[in-house]
Amino acid sequence: MACDFCLRDVDTVDAELHYNVGLGVTHIEGGTEQHLCKRCIRTAFWVYQPVNLTLGWLSIDGFQKNGEMVRENFRAYAMSSRMSDGRPSTRPPAPEVTAPEVTASAPRPARTGF
Repeated sequence: MACDFCLRDVDTVDAELHYNVGLGVTHIEGGTEQHLCKRCIRTAFWVYQPVNLTLGWLSIDGFQKNGEMVRENFRAYAMSSRMSDGRPSTRPPAPEVTAPEVTASAPRPARTGF
């Protein structure tokens, strides 16, 4: 199945990543709930998690709500570590390199001076 964000045809998983910005009495929530590949999950994690860890605690219910979001984001990140990243697991064999043919030639004259 193709990733809903980057549209690459690689392994995907239904992932939910969220962020929370506390504003004293209220808060702003956001996030993504899509089929994402490993690269997109990790990108979203590193975008949302710093916001959660710095601004998520600044509302009245921030400790409860943000704690759940941080835990869920870590769960999605850990789940992505078990996914394939879309690259082949083994490298193709290196092309065989052949040495150039050596031909007999007249000896070079010795250098004199610089």
